[in-house]
Amino acid sequence: MDGWMVTVCGVSLVLSALQAGNKGTQACITAASAVSGIIADLDTTIMFASAGTLNPENEDSFADHRESILKTAKALVEDTKLLVAGAASSQEKLAQAAHSSAKTITQLTEVVKLGATSMGSEGPETQVVLINAVRDVAKALAELIGATKCAAGKAADDLSMYQLKSAAKVMVTNVTSLLKTVKAVEDEATRGTRALEATIECIKQELTLFQSKDVPEKSTTPEEFTRMTKGITTATAKAVAAGNSAQQEDVIATANLSRKAISEMLATCKQAAYHPEVSEELRNKALQYSSECTTGYISLLEQVLQVLQKPTAEQKQQLAVHSKHVAACVTELIQTAEAMKGSECVDPQDPTVIAETELLGAATSIEAAAKKLEQLKPRAKPK
Repeated sequence: MDGWMVTVCGVSLVLSALQAGNKGTQACITAASAVSGIIADLDTTIMFASAGTLNPENEDSFADHRESILKTAKALVEDTKLLVAGAASSQEKLAQAAHSSAKTITQLTEVVKLGATSMGSEGPETQVVLINAVRDVAKALAELIGATKCAAGKAADDLSMYQLKSAAKVMVTNVTSLLKTVKAVEDEATRGTRALEATIECIKQELTLFQSKDVPEKSTTPEEFTRMTKGITTATAKAVAAGNSAQQEDVIATANLSRKAISEMLATCKQAAYHPEVSEELRNKALQYSSECTTGYISLLEQVLQVLQKPTAEQKQQLAVHSKHVAACVTELIQTAEAMKGSECVDPQDPTVIAETELLGAATSIEAAAKKLEQLKPRAKPK
């Protein structure tokens, strides 16, 4: 019995030591999960804002929340520094940094949501701009926490350390972008321009993630991919119209629509391209054309910025040139999606596919029954 107790105590000590040695990594996993929940919550808030139903509950103005947003954002920058430093220090310090960053992004999200709500639902596009800005920060933090977890305890010249520094730069860029948006959001003369600048940066970051070697967790159908390309066509037309009107409200609407359309297209492209039934050649084509389409769309948005700064006839003519290039890329994407269909790529969970399979099964059963009936001979009549 004494020996058994000694063994139990020994195992407990080993487990305690392992948990202590893994404390920072576990804290990063917990923090990443919390940030993922925050991003999902912000997506829901964006839906309400887009629908014009994000209404204030009191008489607060945006000015009442501005200082809190700026103060909390700056605190998050300090947390970012601690998080990066934590990768090269003890598990205890890494755990503290991860916990602190998750707590601060939660606070920042809440004050930004309060600020957006206080602006009233009369300007839903401006509310969406503000919420998108903090969503960009949350997404960058999620990437940074993941990079920190991978780099923890590694040598200074390890590849994961370079990835950590890159993630930290994106984090600082997005916090800076949020601060600029907060300062410009009440300025009717510049808030559209600021929203467009933030969208261009967001799309560039989305493209970088898209071009990584990460394989998506789920796959989708070519039909869904084709459907998402239609959003690019709509957004392109909006961007050209906003460039021609040069109205800040039109530019804000374009900024919000653009990031949604490109983000959804890139996500569904990768999911469709990595379907197990899709050939490597088609996969590479889809990924290449999506990258080209996104790059072309970024150029279009940058041209809209040029028009806002210098609204000449020559600059506006360039909008048509860029939009034609995007349209050509979309055509290539649709053709690639059609080729994917030809590769017998189907989603087994698609209700249409399920129904078709069941009908084919029923038809086979009926055919088999008919053949059996043909083989049956009538009973001989008794004499």
